[in-house]
Amino acid sequence: MLDHKLTLIMLEKSRFNLRLHRLSMLINDLFHQLGMILKEISETTEYLLDSFPVAICDNIRI
Repeated sequence: MLDHKLTLIMLEKSRFNLRLHRLSMLINDLFHQLGMILKEISETTEYLLDSFPVAICDNIRI
């Protein structure tokens, strides 16, 4: 990123984590607001939930 002049200074680890945390909260808020808008404009009150099992982790030690 420094080669393309996208960032002027490299951030310290703590500053990077702080900005990343703030960004994740912003994305979460935007996702929630988008969901509320889509819920308001939806004409139906029926929802379809499609799910399938996803392996979280493989515990090799057991």
